[in-house]
Amino acid sequence: MVRHADPKRREAILRAARDVLLEQGYAETRLADIARKAGVAVGTLYLYFDSKEAMVRQLAIRMRRIIIVAVLPVLEHFTGQEDVAKIVKTVLALDEQHGDLLRILRLDAGLSISHPGPKGPPQGPIVQEFVQLLTAKMDQGAIRRYEPLILAQLLLGFFEWVLETSPLMGEQDMEHYEENLVQWLGRALLP
Repeated sequence: MVRHADPKRREAILRAARDVLLEQGYAETRLADIARKAGVAVGTLYLYFDSKEAMVRQLAIRMRRIIIVAVLPVLEHFTGQEDVAKIVKTVLALDEQHGDLLRILRLDAGLSISHPGPKGPPQGPIVQEFVQLLTAKMDQGAIRRYEPLILAQLLLGFFEWVLETSPLMGEQDMEHYEENLVQWLGRALLP
């Protein structure tokens, strides 16, 4: 059973895991490397996480939370096409600020594919806030009606895809790419 005795130590372990995973890659990262970077014994890692995969999943959850937190303020005042463009710009800006964490999302996606199991929908207070806000906007008629949790999952998946593909665009292609993203998202969301 996983114990979460000291939040500061848990945070130090996650920071160390992030640094080592980004430096060495998943396959080359050993628990001993993470423990050394965190300044703890390898056995201490198991007080906080069941495995290296659990650390990756926790880091991926954080990145998804960053995405949602960035989009919520735009969504709160969402009224139409201009706000669709603001959402796309907000998500694209995350690549500059958190591009390294996108590699963690890719690791998590790869782990989910190689170890399928009951993952379930994203959860937590920020996801619930996202779902509630989408529901409110649907009730106001600002957003087309969908099942709120499914829409939240689809949007989060779309945002992750945008973050993953945007670095592949050249500067000349970026404007066209962004226009297409806005057009597609507008058609999906606007009534």
